[in-house]
Amino acid sequence: MTKANHKLGVLTLTLMSVAAIANLRNLPMMALQGYGCIWFYLIASLCYFLPAALICSECASRPGSSGGLYGWVKLAFGPQIGFMTMWLAGVLNIAFLPTALAYLASTFGQMLGAEWINNPFSMLIVMLILLWSLTFINYVGIEGSTRLNRWALTLGTLIPGAMMIGLALWWVFTGQPLQISWEASAWVPTMKFDNIVFLVGVMLAFQGIEMGGYHSEKIDNPQTTFAKSTFFATIILMVLSVLGSLSIAWVVPANEINMVQGVMHVLQTYFAAFHLPIGAAVIGVCILMGGMATLSTWIAGPVKGMQVAAKEGLLPNYFARVNSKGVPVPLINWQSGIVSGLMVLGTFVMPNVEGLYWMLTILAAQFAFIAYILLFSAAIVIKAKHPRSPGFKIPGGVWGTGAVGIVGIVTCGFGFFLGFVPPEGFAISPLAFAAELVIAIVALLLPGFWMIARYNNDSNLPGNDFPDDLALQNG
Repeated sequence: MTKANHKLGVLTLTLMSVAAIANLRNLPMMALQGYGCIWFYLIASLCYFLPAALICSECASRPGSSGGLYGWVKLAFGPQIGFMTMWLAGVLNIAFLPTALAYLASTFGQMLGAEWINNPFSMLIVMLILLWSLTFINYVGIEGSTRLNRWALTLGTLIPGAMMIGLALWWVFTGQPLQISWEASAWVPTMKFDNIVFLVGVMLAFQGIEMGGYHSEKIDNPQTTFAKSTFFATIILMVLSVLGSLSIAWVVPANEINMVQGVMHVLQTYFAAFHLPIGAAVIGVCILMGGMATLSTWIAGPVKGMQVAAKEGLLPNYFARVNSKGVPVPLINWQSGIVSGLMVLGTFVMPNVEGLYWMLTILAAQFAFIAYILLFSAAIVIKAKHPRSPGFKIPGGVWGTGAVGIVGIVTCGFGFFLGFVPPEGFAISPLAFAAELVIAIVALLLPGFWMIARYNNDSNLPGNDFPDDLALQNG
């Protein structure tokens, strides 16, 4: 098998999915909930992550489903709605990347104890270097970038996560004092509005299981490989999330888990309990590596769906171009260029940089919920029209897929509604916040609607018919 024909197997896809989602930076925040974090993870998994994982597995295993979200939604609703779903994913990615880059740059500064962490210009330089370094890395193609991401994920997330969990289990089984009790009351989270909003944040932390679907043309035997990789990724993510959060909750007192002071402060407290002061620095480096693996996966994922849409005529031909490794370089460059512009704008023009990044985070969440509602709806329609198509099938047939899809739609709708509630600390009225958010959403959707209108009467667009081999198998 030549290098050009290299196929993605179960292991590579599993690590790609884990890289898109897993990050040690979320563990201290979840540790504040004590044993209650189990309920947050359980509800987020049952209502959001598992429906998304099942639906993506079913969609990715169908013939003719290249292009990830674009290809899947196109099969149900046609190329225009498929493109609009992909547009949502692209915009959410552009909103997500600056916030993730800011976090990595901040963590880097905390590790060095550098004064420049409070200098917006210095932070901008670090963020731009990280962004364009990862952009250039993705020029080498999916084979090369996944190989690098595999090492970054293993060294940056899996091994340090396992080390933290192992140390915490030793702490528990050797009778060291626990910072959370085993009493029944400690297992039930407080029912208040802030916790409901927090739950939405937990759900969004699990976003990204669809990443492998953008590379479906390179998947070896997609009818089974994607579903298997999703299953293994789910187990890894649940174990790492639950035990990783509890490992901090067992060792670090809740009043010392101060997210304002940053993740590094929490890690220093954690490793000080084991008399391993160097551990925090090691894990800090690991967080940077794991974060870069996550960013690299997101930089390369959605643009593949956009490139398929461009190849089918929904974007100018320029955006359909790829290099010798099959990488849509023009799209990746445009994406990184827009993200760079946003970061420069936030540094030199916006009066409140933190306010801009908060708004980008909220916009990313809103676009994610809309895109997933379209995905869940498309899966239901496809299953109703073609119940006997080959590939992975959600148990229960049409009713099973319908039930899973409806749970996902309701959950995303609920999350979208809560997105209009201003976060704590925002010096703005709820009405003004909701109005600003609506204006931002509409403004960012308009270019996508313009593209749909532009190509609405184009007879050369691909239809939403299934491939001939699939139609034959459906009888």
